[in-house]
Amino acid sequence: MTVNRLTTRPTLKQIAERAGVSTAAVSYVLSGRKGRTRPVSDETAERVRRAAAELAYVPSHAGRSLSRQRTDVVCLLRDTGSTPWVNALGDSLTDLAAEDGRHVIALMASRPDHVDLAVQLLVTGYADGVVVHTHEFTTEHAQAIASRGIPLVAFSEQLVPHGYDVVRHGEAAAVTSAIDHLVASGRRSVALFAHPWELVETEHPSRLAAARAALEAHGLAAREDWILPVAHSREDSLAAARVLLTGNDRPDAIFCTSDRSALAALWAAQADGVAVPDDLALVGVGNIEEGERVPPGLTTVGAATTDFTAIAARILDRLADRGPGLEEVISWPWELIERGTT
Repeated sequence: MTVNRLTTRPTLKQIAERAGVSTAAVSYVLSGRKGRTRPVSDETAERVRRAAAELAYVPSHAGRSLSRQRTDVVCLLRDTGSTPWVNALGDSLTDLAAEDGRHVIALMASRPDHVDLAVQLLVTGYADGVVVHTHEFTTEHAQAIASRGIPLVAFSEQLVPHGYDVVRHGEAAAVTSAIDHLVASGRRSVALFAHPWELVETEHPSRLAAARAALEAHGLAAREDWILPVAHSREDSLAAARVLLTGNDRPDAIFCTSDRSALAALWAAQADGVAVPDDLALVGVGNIEEGERVPPGLTTVGAATTDFTAIAARILDRLADRGPGLEEVISWPWELIERGTT
């Protein structure tokens, strides 16, 4: 079949003329609508589709969105940078959304002003639903989106559902169990590798705050010079660990608020001949697959499974319901996963 590729997008009128039908019939067939009082015949529908193909017609997503009041787009608002955990969540959302003909797009925002800009875009109806996984997302941001009737699911330990839903891991309890585990194994000098934003005093709980509180509960104060803002970077964590481990006064454990940071500390220990776990115990957060594969296996805090299919399906089901959220807390608890580094 010869395809006539026009230099401009063909109109419904051109398709109608080529098929010998009305523009109303073309609109009905190409929109995929059902329930017309006088539906077109199968033969007419086939003529319309054949004419559209010959003219290389591509539906206007913007036009369809306006007429259907849907975009078929789900937005994942996430921190900048690549994290295996959020990447896996994004992959699962994308795969499952595609089964229903929906798309997932990502907006990157790790600074308050960047989140502000992203929310300004989202409240315009840019997406049918929003999944949030960024630490700078506030109650004000959530209310701005939910007040427009846009379904929202946010991963957060502090947001209270109000017109939207929240996924909680119980991070503080899981981090506390990790510190308890270190202390029970005889560790008394624990260094803490945290994300830079965790060192800023806020009213919101953080993994670092939970670790410090757990140490204090055991009568162990965290040394200020051993609390380092490097958990966001493998390179920074590697450098910090090498400095700590080559000194005469070194920790017997390092708790890192990300698995990537803990794995970098493991590389530093191996490079400097520090035996893990005999001389140094290591614990991360996130339970990324790499931590399970790298010998001797990284002890971590995270979800017991790295299969995001079930939680992604639940989120997409929630987002498919237009209107206010169920104001539900979706529990996806984290736990201590003991492996060779402790």
